[in-house]
Amino acid sequence: MSTYGIDRLVEQYYDSLQCFVCRHVRSRTEAEDIVQEIWARSLPALRSDAVENIRAYLYCVARHLIHDHYHKKSSALLGNTIDPATALFDQRIDPERAVIAHEQKCRLHRAIECLPVRQKTVFLLQANEGLSCAQIGRLLGISRQTAHEHITHAVRTVHGRMVEDNAAA
Repeated sequence: MSTYGIDRLVEQYYDSLQCFVCRHVRSRTEAEDIVQEIWARSLPALRSDAVENIRAYLYCVARHLIHDHYHKKSSALLGNTIDPATALFDQRIDPERAVIAHEQKCRLHRAIECLPVRQKTVFLLQANEGLSCAQIGRLLGISRQTAHEHITHAVRTVHGRMVEDNAAA
């Protein structure tokens, strides 16, 4: 595809991709970054004429990047724990409570990481972003009921692993 053809595609799809991503990430700046990344990742395939359904391809890339965005965000949130070594030297933080909190967050992170990909994605979208089952369904291309079932299974699995982990500790 020529540069002119690419320019026409950007003109045709940029705004709709921007709206789509913006609805899911709730930050215009993050949405703009993701849309730029969509184009950066899509251009090689578009230039090679390997894509049959351009719209479907672009939105598929968008969904994957939105998923990656939430995954990175949730990993950062789960990683925000009090460092037990720092707590030993900070008189305002009870070192024992800091260690226990750190261990609990590590157990939670391990339990979440063991979930199947779809359950983990749905769980994190609800837990970290506060998205409803309907919003998650639209984002991932599944029904509201399916999103709800994934969340239910994920919560049961995480809870069960946390209980097992605490009993073993």
